[in-house]
Amino acid sequence: MTFGKKIKTEGTEYWENVKRGETHHDSHVWRTYCDQININLLSRWVSKDRQIDKLLKTDLHEETVGSGLCRRLRKTTDFLAGIDIGASPVQAATFYNPDLNGICADVRHLPFKDEIFDLVVSTSTLDHFKTEKEILASLKEIVRVLRSNGEVLLTLDNPLNPLVWIRNALPFGLLNRLGIVPYFVGRTLTPPEINQYLSEMKMKVEQTSVVMHMPRVLAVILSRWAEKRIGPKAQKKFLNFLLSFERISSWPTRYRTGYFIAVKAVKV
Repeated sequence: MTFGKKIKTEGTEYWENVKRGETHHDSHVWRTYCDQININLLSRWVSKDRQIDKLLKTDLHEETVGSGLCRRLRKTTDFLAGIDIGASPVQAATFYNPDLNGICADVRHLPFKDEIFDLVVSTSTLDHFKTEKEILASLKEIVRVLRSNGEVLLTLDNPLNPLVWIRNALPFGLLNRLGIVPYFVGRTLTPPEINQYLSEMKMKVEQTSVVMHMPRVLAVILSRWAEKRIGPKAQKKFLNFLLSFERISSWPTRYRTGYFIAVKAVKV
């Protein structure tokens, strides 16, 4: 493995432009909420006591605009690698996380040998492609670099959520100009589709869940209000209020309210 080598891939310039102007801890309350959703998921599915030899995170967006997950992930592994298609996220993430081995790379063409990693964490990475074919190519690459009995933790936009379905049905250009969608969101998969494809790739799905049940648009608006209007102590209470909606994940209606599908699978 050679880290630091930039791989030119389709979409690099676009994502570089997306990152331009973003700063660390931008939209602090909202980003803290998003990070905590993922950290809580990791806490349920990856024991802090489990020591992982090598771990890969498939994008570094969270580490660019907020605290991200690397500090939590670093506690469980001796070697933490992270990739992103743009140089800016890699530079920002490695600046704030010196123990992170960052590389500019495309998840559809991972620059690693077969069976390198014990765990791959992919939080809302594969739902930014235009086609299902690209998602499958990414999944195949993730499975390729996993060791036997290695695990993947994957989250994707939930197309069974009516708000996500409507967003995906509307023109991206219009939503982007209106400021509703800040960057491209693309094709995603339903839980049965994910399970089927992973099974065909010799992966056993062990856990399936749905996270982020507070309506996203409302949560963003309220988070911006809280950041401007209330102090740190009140913001912490507000964060707990947002997180309290995660109780809905046990309801029969959870696939209609959750914004992201979460899957844990092991390579057999």
